[in-house]
Parts: sequence; C-alpha cells; structure tokens
Amino acid sequence: MNPTNVPGRSPSTHDPDLECCPVWFKENRHCVWWSGGLTGLILVIVIIVCTALHFSPVEKDQWGLVQDKYTGQVDTSRHPYGLGHHPIGINKKFLTFPRPVQRVDLNVTAFTDNQVEVFVPVTFYYQLIPENLGRLYLEYPKTYSVLAEARANSAMKGISTSFSVQNFLLNRTSILKTFWRSVKTSLSEIYLEVPEELFTMGGVQFPPTVDKTNLETAAQNQRNEEAKLNRILQNERSKTQVLLQEISANITRVEQAGVAAAQRIRAEARAESSRILESAETRGLNDLLQAVNATDPGVRTRLIRYYLRREHMTT
Repeated sequence: MNPTNVPGRSPSTHDPDLECCPVWFKENRHCVWWSGGLTGLILVIVIIVCTALHFSPVEKDQWGLVQDKYTGQVDTSRHPYGLGHHPIGINKKFLTFPRPVQRVDLNVTAFTDNQVEVFVPVTFYYQLIPENLGRLYLEYPKTYSVLAEARANSAMKGISTSFSVQNFLLNRTSILKTFWRSVKTSLSEIYLEVPEELFTMGGVQFPPTVDKTNLETAAQNQRNEEAKLNRILQNERSKTQVLLQEISANITRVEQAGVAAAQRIRAEARAESSRILESAETRGLNDLLQAVNATDPGVRTRLIRYYLRREHMTT
C-alpha cells in the first residue's frame, strides 16, 4: 500500500528518510524530538549547575580553609585560600576567617608594685597569620577571639605589678612598650600577631581611695630628678670649661715655646754666620799678607789696622 494513501494521514507527512524506522517512531517522531531536545537542555543545565557548584568564593576580607559539607572535616594541610572563586568540589565549602586586623578594647584593672589599684584603658589590634591558620583552627576552632582578649588582659595585669604609681604617672612610654611586648608574646602562643603601631593606651586612673601623697610624692620625685639632672649638667659644663682652659693654656705654652725656639735658632744662625764671616776674613787677610810678602811684623800690623779702618768706614 502506498503510504500516501493511508486514511487519516496527510500526504505531506511522507518522508523517504523514515522508511527504515519503526512504525511507532514514524507515528510519534515529533514527541521523540521534543523529548530529546528537552533532555539535552536539562543535561546542559545540570552541567552548568554542577560546574557552578564546583567553585566556591572567598571574599577579599577573608581567608578560607576547605571544609567537607557533610562530615564537617576541615583540610588544615593546605595554605588558606584568598580572594577569588576556587574549584574545590561540589561537596566542599570554605570555612572563612577574617583577614583584616581585629580591634580589641580593654579596661584593664591592675595593681602596682605596692598593691595600689590602677585602671588602664587599652586598645590594640590583632591579625591572623595565614601560615598558622590551620593550627589555630585545630587548637582553638571557635574561641580564639575570646581567648585573645582574656590572654591580653591577663598579660597586662601580670606585668603591672612591676611598676609603681610614679611609673604609671611619669613613664607612660615605657609602660606602653612593656604592655605591648607582654601581649605580643602571649597572643603569639595562639598564633595571633599584634602590630606595635596599633597598640595604644588611654589615660591612667586611680581610685579615690588612693592617698594624694602618692601623687605629691611623684611630683616631688620628678622635681628632684630634674634638679639632679641640672646638677649633672652644671658639673659637666664645669668640667668642659676646665678642659677648655687647659687646652688654651697648652696652646699658649706651645706658642711661647715655638717663639723662643725660633728666636734661639735665629741667634745661633747669626752667631754662626758672624763666626764664618770672621774666619773667612782672617783667612783672606793672611792670604793677602802672604801675597804681598809682608813678613815684617810692624808692616803686617799697619796693614791690618788700615784694613780694619776701611772695613769700619764701609759698614
């Protein structure tokens, strides 16, 4: 039977390419095509979703450690991830930690060396160290922020007993540096870093029960220290003046000795010059007398006197 003559079927539905296909496919080919297209679309969507789920983000203000979504196990063997979308797997996510410095404000109540109560407001910042983030999580998974405050407070309380009331009033810079070193050492044990430039201390306060004599004593000690420094300065000035005088006297003695030595050398030079000149004149006169054959003593005497008068007249 010619397919084009099948009752209820349009002649346009005849397709020579479908001659080898089963009858059910020929009759339902449009449904099959739609089903295949829909299946492909769903497959594409699944691939896109799975690919998107394969990547997990870490924000710019975070560090991230890889954590299993189902078991909760954290991979601490890798360096923490920074900003970006990272392919860590569909069943993984990031356990994030703050990247910027974290601020801590404390009102430390401590005691001085003689058990006087003192109130010290302190503000500092700590920062997580990326290389130690895995160990931080393993040892202090959720308590490191609370532990940082407690350790800092305890460290400053402990070191405060090394200072007196006068130290708190007059040596703030030294106390601030000591507090920072103590806090830095304590927090480094839980893998936190405390920058020195972000460590500040407010105004120190004492309770009303503190005797005002302590403050007066501190002021008097300050005045005594200033007077001591002034005495030391005056003493050093006196020593310097004495040294300057000694140097000036030595310079004068050296100058005088130099002048005397120069005069002595000039006198010796003139004497030596005169001696040499007289010796030359004597030799010259003797040579002259011998040249004229003046052997008679009287003649020699007259010639010498004549020569001396001429010499005296020329000079």
